[in-house]
Amino acid sequence: MFLQNKLNVYINDWNNNQQQINLTQNMVENYNLLLKGELEKFKMGESDLFIINTRESQLVEAEIKLL
Repeated sequence: MFLQNKLNVYINDWNNNQQQINLTQNMVENYNLLLKGELEKFKMGESDLFIINTRESQLVEAEIKLL
């Protein structure tokens, strides 16, 4: 019984880690889309470098978290 409980704990940890990785991968993709959109707005003159830098920082932080 003790080994079964320990195994269940490890399986749950594995599943939780996989979910966290998937969520973080989605965050990276979404921040990348936001950055691309902001760059397009910048090309049209509707954005500024401060917002682009903010989007880039968010993307880098998400990528670091994923690693």
